[in-house]
Amino acid sequence: MRNLSQILTDVNSYVDLDASEPTGTELAVRTNYANQAVREWASAYEWDQLKVRHLYYATAATMPLPSAFRDMINAPRDINNNVYIQVKSEEAIKRNSSEAYFYLTGTPSGYQLTFNSFTGGTLSMMYQRYASGMATLTDICEVPDPEYVKMKVSSYILQSRSDDRFPSVEATANTMLQNMIGRAMRPLGGGVNTTPRRETYVMGE
Repeated sequence: MRNLSQILTDVNSYVDLDASEPTGTELAVRTNYANQAVREWASAYEWDQLKVRHLYYATAATMPLPSAFRDMINAPRDINNNVYIQVKSEEAIKRNSSEAYFYLTGTPSGYQLTFNSFTGGTLSMMYQRYASGMATLTDICEVPDPEYVKMKVSSYILQSRSDDRFPSVEATANTMLQNMIGRAMRPLGGGVNTTPRRETYVMGE
């Protein structure tokens, strides 16, 4: 894991041949670039790092969502394992009053879920959150390959300078992003990735 200070020092070493932290306006600009890179990474895939399992005890049919909420990942379930499917808010009026469903309303400043056929209790669901970003030099980068952030920040700087190295550095950053997506799509290393033969799970025959 690398923090913002280490990433920006690496960027300075790469583009300016000076292994030190930027200061002043340069620090503010490059911090902004780093957070742009993190947002681009977050938008590129449904990353495990940004998945949140949310347990919520609701006493009403309306549930406010955390401010970092971005997208639903699965259908919420209650303690009795009843599944609530998502519908568009304008479709709710067409649904049967006994159906278990929910719809999403609001804006990025505040979303909420409204459930039908729910009177209160514990709900379990997963959602995708927005990336946290890095506000201070000690904040840890949550991108699994922070070298991507380094190269992306470097590409922003070189582009602003009309430096001939920009296309090559941008291509390297994009390759790193695609490599992260490829690794994220691989089957789990500790899981079973093949279909077991019948004799491995049928006993006593």
